Amino acid sequence: MVISRRLVGTAGAALAATLVLSSCGSSSGTSDGGGTTEINLWVPAGTATIAPYVQSFNAANPQYEVKLREIAFAQYDTSLGQAFSSGQGPDLAQINGTSMPSFAGKGFLQDVTPIIGSDGDLAADNFYPNLYKAAAYEDEQVTIPIDTGTRVLQYNKKLLEKAGVAPFGETADYADILAAAQKVRALGDDYQGFCYVGGVKEYTINSNMGPFVKQSGGSFVDASGTKATLDTPEAVRGVTFFKDLAATGAESNIVSTSNEACGEGFAAGTVGMQFEGFWSIPAAGTTGPDFELGQTLPMDETVYSSTGGWVLGVPAYVEDDAKKAALKAFVADMYKPANIVKFTGLMPATLSGRDAATTLKDPQYDIYWKILEENADNPIPLSDKLVEQGNLLTSAMQSILQGDETVEAGLAKANTAFQATLGG
Repeated sequence: MVISRRLVGTAGAALAATLVLSSCGSSSGTSDGGGTTEINLWVPAGTATIAPYVQSFNAANPQYEVKLREIAFAQYDTSLGQAFSSGQGPDLAQINGTSMPSFAGKGFLQDVTPIIGSDGDLAADNFYPNLYKAAAYEDEQVTIPIDTGTRVLQYNKKLLEKAGVAPFGETADYADILAAAQKVRALGDDYQGFCYVGGVKEYTINSNMGPFVKQSGGSFVDASGTKATLDTPEAVRGVTFFKDLAATGAESNIVSTSNEACGEGFAAGTVGMQFEGFWSIPAAGTTGPDFELGQTLPMDETVYSSTGGWVLGVPAYVEDDAKKAALKAFVADMYKPANIVKFTGLMPATLSGRDAATTLKDPQYDIYWKILEENADNPIPLSDKLVEQGNLLTSAMQSILQGDETVEAGLAKANTAFQATLGG
């Protein structure tokens, strides 16, 4: 079994059940009649430490009552959209960073800084810069980051050794990675040199096309954000490499919507490599004698990792001053180092939170922190067109991997479609 985390810009798996710890709630009404101000908090299900923390906050702050609702990831965006549209729902919500622009573009979110302040743990310089910038929309800080997660090339040292391949160093170039994957695949049909998820837009953006285009020195749009650049030689090189690497995996990967098979094969010693986050490192006791973890950063023109995560926002319909005061108190407490870690199964987005992330202090996690500080961001600039862009890129990538189009032709077509999302 592989450690499963909520999607980050999204890696992970959808959670199946919805746990409701309170009524849906709404922004109307600020008191229960006894002087207690209520705020409704919505989060995606799956982080077991959130509910106990909320309970402890309520016990220590009887003037406030935070009502928590946990919703399965698969239904989360839909539930938020319906609540935001109706003006009846959470007063505070975790929001997927890749979904935030679509909500902000509809006017569903308000600037959080006047509500929560910007001091101490909430100061802008306490967040990783790329994350804080990505949590804004059209220069308004409509959300703040909660967590993040970077991705690296994970490989099975023992399987590579079986295939006659020496372990990689801190970085590995495309030619060596591809040669290793091909040798693992040559061991037989039961082995995959490289395993990936090809049927989900979040993976296309964050684990497949996105990082390999960027590692090759390419981009999806120019610096002005107005011209699509998927038809450049750098982008072609990155996608060509990913196509060749993908060919060492199973054909079913092309339309796969879950990384479960990749993770299980990686732990069992039948998958040589995967480009994933630390949440996909096999858990202790789940691996057999044919597994030993190795990790490296692919490097062509540069090393690069995608990042993103969950952000925290206040809906535009929250206007009551008493609620805003309660939100300020709760968020200030939530972002204390020990508490922000309880809100995430990922890496906390604050610099002060890193020391509190005790489960991520093992040296095997250093590579994920290091690339976050060096060269990690959102492969595609966040906008209210991101969902549309992710879907069209997934379709283009699948067509290329299936051999329906050459890399050049597929990217030229994708570039035209991507340009249309930019308004030209």
